[in-house]
Amino acid sequence: MMQSCLKITTGLVVAACFMVATAWAQMGAPVQAGPDAVIVVMPEKLDSTCRLGRAKLYDECSDQRSVFEAARQRAADTNKVLLVSYGAEWCKWCHIFDEYIHGGFPFEDGEVAPGIKADATGLKNYVGQSFVIVHIDHQYAPNGVSVLETAGAPIESIDGIPFIFAVDRNGRYVDAMDEERVELPGDAPGYDRSKLLVELQRLHAAASR
Repeated sequence: MMQSCLKITTGLVVAACFMVATAWAQMGAPVQAGPDAVIVVMPEKLDSTCRLGRAKLYDECSDQRSVFEAARQRAADTNKVLLVSYGAEWCKWCHIFDEYIHGGFPFEDGEVAPGIKADATGLKNYVGQSFVIVHIDHQYAPNGVSVLETAGAPIESIDGIPFIFAVDRNGRYVDAMDEERVELPGDAPGYDRSKLLVELQRLHAAASR
């Protein structure tokens, strides 16, 4: 379940989570879609000298307030909603979420059904047209928690990562994704794409008021 990536810093556990996260990130292939489906993800480039250059999603060295502000401005300039994935490189579910919104199929075996492909393409297109995604690191980089504080996020209620939430044009917290609504039932790690689309539409509407 999503809350398996709790905010823990014990060396062995973090190392184990990182290895699993890297494996998930390398699985599956993205759906080919039109240029309108390009998803803007920030930071756009990670420093190869930061912590041995192993990170795929999270800038573990730069000031996170600067990362957040650059992403907020990018969203405002393109008339999109900023969606924040507050997490960590070692977090398995952080990578799973990224795979899904990019149209990946990390957990389907063999031939993927046409209906699933259509759902994946629709989800990717919607995210690309509607959001700018920013990854905010909570563990290593400076001021990760400060981003939550500045945005007005309910820090005391966060019991695991990723904590995925939307902000308005001013960078103020409006609502967070409810993982229980969108996760696949049972022990299978993944999302129901149609439900994830509905949840993201809800967040977009809340941030656009």
